[in-house]
Amino acid sequence: MAQVIPLKPTDEDDLRLTTQGAYPPSDDLSAVKKFQDWWQKADKAQSQNLQNEKNEHAFALGHQWDEKTYEEIKGSGRVPLVINKTLSTINVVSGYERSNRMRVRYLPVEEGDNLKGEIWTEVARVVQEQGDIDFVKSDAFHDMLKGGRGCYELRMDYTKDAAGEIVTDLIKPWELRIDPLSVREDLMDARYVQRAKEVSLEEILLLWPDKGEELVGANAAALDLAQDNTIADRDSDYNSILSSSYKKDSDRWQLLETWYYQVEKIGEFIAYNPMAKDWEPVKDRLSMLALLSSSPQLQWQRRTRHERKYYHAFSVGPVLCENNPSPYNWKGYPHVIIWGLKDEETGRHIGMVHSMVRWK
Repeated sequence: MAQVIPLKPTDEDDLRLTTQGAYPPSDDLSAVKKFQDWWQKADKAQSQNLQNEKNEHAFALGHQWDEKTYEEIKGSGRVPLVINKTLSTINVVSGYERSNRMRVRYLPVEEGDNLKGEIWTEVARVVQEQGDIDFVKSDAFHDMLKGGRGCYELRMDYTKDAAGEIVTDLIKPWELRIDPLSVREDLMDARYVQRAKEVSLEEILLLWPDKGEELVGANAAALDLAQDNTIADRDSDYNSILSSSYKKDSDRWQLLETWYYQVEKIGEFIAYNPMAKDWEPVKDRLSMLALLSSSPQLQWQRRTRHERKYYHAFSVGPVLCENNPSPYNWKGYPHVIIWGLKDEETGRHIGMVHSMVRWK
């Protein structure tokens, strides 16, 4: 069973680098509750902007009458005609982007870097083609023109190829919840990024068969709760998570995907290199022992530093399906956001539709 590794501040550096109480606790239910709290906090902070984004996407697709006026026009026997010039204008701008795509090219910095630059340029080309990045990026750009944000996720997929293949998924902006304290466009200051979708119990059991007993138990508890058959000795947090995660009308669950980071203390060895006249890191303890066995007089130290560790979790209701270290080497999230113009008054990023429609 995957377990959350808590980061608990123990000294001044930890308190400076982390937010006390922000880390998920070590037991599954408390971790799930923390993920749910994050989602609700971000949803509350971003709900109006998310609704405006949905409205602007709908407007661009031709849904340009408000519901009251639409019903009044239909009721009077008239046709609620829409002459939609908005989408055609957006398509023209999107077409410019598609026909003028930028290619990644690595240039040499020092003498002898030409070959390296050519190799990395070719690697970037293969990655872009294999993951259909250009096409998905253009779709995300189209979303940005409509609502101010376009989103996609770049990840590795192992369902078809055991060696893994690069996959790029388009994400609708309102599917994401981002740490409301984040201000950087590259999300490097975001404590967490979450995505949710509604799924059936059968779909969840196919993904996490080892969690079958817990999932079936949660489903039965949710049905009891939906029928007001509360169980007195059940944890109140458990009931609260059930009520917010289970959709009675559709008999579906909220599958919550959470990416987050923790700042953790990392112990490492360093050794003095007399040739370079500088201290250099040593890979691990065994490498340090090997160096000392060959050079007993070697100067070395063991030091502690702080490092971000990224984690990837899935939860369904009160059940923590998995919570593991990020499978990627880079320090960041796999989500890429294309931002529109920022409205400094509201802090919201806007697209082309915003100037045509007056939202709250």
